[in-house]
Amino acid sequence: MHESIDLGTMVATSDTAPHAIFLAESIKACGGRWAEAGINILLPFTGEESIENTPTESLSAGTRDSVGDRMALLRNAPAVRTYPFPLRAEGPWPNFPFRDMVHAAAEAERISAASGSQMLLWLDVDSFFLRAPTSAGGTEEGSLMESFLPNGAMFAARPVDKCLIGSRADDPVDGFWAGLYAHFGLAPDDVPAFRTVLDRISVRSYWNAGFLAVRPEAGLLRAWAENFEILSKRGPILTQCRTSARHALFLHQAVLAVTVLSRTKASQRRLLDARYAQPLHLREESSPRVPTRDAISCRYDTFFHDPDVLVPDLPETLAKLLDVNRTSLDLPWHYDMTP
Repeated sequence: MHESIDLGTMVATSDTAPHAIFLAESIKACGGRWAEAGINILLPFTGEESIENTPTESLSAGTRDSVGDRMALLRNAPAVRTYPFPLRAEGPWPNFPFRDMVHAAAEAERISAASGSQMLLWLDVDSFFLRAPTSAGGTEEGSLMESFLPNGAMFAARPVDKCLIGSRADDPVDGFWAGLYAHFGLAPDDVPAFRTVLDRISVRSYWNAGFLAVRPEAGLLRAWAENFEILSKRGPILTQCRTSARHALFLHQAVLAVTVLSRTKASQRRLLDARYAQPLHLREESSPRVPTRDAISCRYDTFFHDPDVLVPDLPETLAKLLDVNRTSLDLPWHYDMTP
């Protein structure tokens, strides 16, 4: 049976385009049914232009240069489709990290829903796959839907790596999370808990936002973006984020948590294991260390800042791809944390 599966990621600037290319190449290198999947790359831009049914060439000079540079770099990547979209002004504080990613995920979901896709797998751009996801039967050739969203599940993700701003299950709910829960009428005692991947702390449901599987028709990612805009402007939450860079940095994940909890039942949520989105940049903090050879996908973040760093246990095909690409995988950050 044919499955309609979309993968999506965001390329915010020209120098993050090579990361998306490496991600797409790693998917193709996996082989099997997984290699048939395409990837939708979202290109946010600021400005007043609407790009709905508008050729890139008709956008203003500044927007055209920004989008055009990214499209040119991505043009030769395998099975890549690019989607520029406008990112509007934010509101009282214009420097929320990852706001662009939240809206890119929502736009990717909108595109997938409009095309009738059964599943969207949303990924951070600093991701790559070592092998195809395994099916319910443990093989790499089975249904991709069953790999992520079996039995009617609407959402699948892995726990956060570290607790950081998470709400510890054994502690009283702090004011930040209490405000988020109250907005949706959630009772903290009813929020399921699970352990973080690296520091093994029991937290109230709090997922990593860099590897998400959703059914596009459910609209979870679009609701995430809408809720982010509302909650990021609420007085107490805005105050907390202005005084705590950590809360500003991870607000998007906190809003994802309450959005998913408020719109799904426990039976519709699936927790992915540590083989997905394994954090190479935190490899030394993993205890016991998960061998890279056992991972299905990895994230690397700042891992390639060191040009001589080695990634052990890679399949031969991927190791060759990495050798070709590694000079472009020093991930740039472009987020201004100034209040």
